[in-house]
Amino acid sequence: MKKILLLVVSALMAGHVFAQEIQNPEAKNAGNAAWKAKNYVEAYTQWDAYLKANNYSDAACCYNAATAANKAKKYAEAIAYYDKAIAAKYKVASAYSAKAKVYKAQGDEAKYIAEIETAMKAVPNNATLEKMYATHYLLEGQEAQKANKVAEAEAAYNKVIGMTNRGYKSQGMTIMAQMIFNNGVKVQEAATKVMNTDKEKFEAGKAEALAAYNKALELCMQAISTSNTNTDATELKAQIDTAIANLNK
Repeated sequence: MKKILLLVVSALMAGHVFAQEIQNPEAKNAGNAAWKAKNYVEAYTQWDAYLKANNYSDAACCYNAATAANKAKKYAEAIAYYDKAIAAKYKVASAYSAKAKVYKAQGDEAKYIAEIETAMKAVPNNATLEKMYATHYLLEGQEAQKANKVAEAEAAYNKVIGMTNRGYKSQGMTIMAQMIFNNGVKVQEAATKVMNTDKEKFEAGKAEALAAYNKALELCMQAISTSNTNTDATELKAQIDTAIANLNK
């Protein structure tokens, strides 16, 4: 019985000592109050003081401090605190995505996508991270396509096609197929204009268009095979089939 009492007393003393080790709790409380008042600069300042006093041992507060710093546009401080949250394995995916968005807010697209790529390795199959990654490259591909930079557009779409997520993978294939098909249509239209004046040029254009259609068709079939709910790919395939049939008449 005496041993049990000693253990209980020791546990209580240990808890008391642990409580005494928390430094500057007033700053944390002040940070909480400032956050509720949407005073993000003050919230960050108070939480930063609290965390420094406690050797950054409060992972949740590190994450909150990062978020407050981000809202206050103190980007360097936000990044530093998101890194501390990640190191402590606290809300890892959210910390990574938020950190990536900080880079984006600063206009640094290279660091933005690099952070997402790092995050996807650390937290595989995370829906938020995958969406950010796919959206980035789909938009990049569309911008390159508008500028008629076909090689750059294909490189961007291939990033999406290389994903493990079947939905995004199929979407990337479909968009790439649409681009290739559209280019084939342009080639065919140009060839048709010289059909009666330059037979050799017409045949060359026809062959080039047919090659584009076949390449687009193959991608469409892969997209459908990857995700049988991809109705865009099914509709595009029907258009390509018609174009090939008409070209071969």
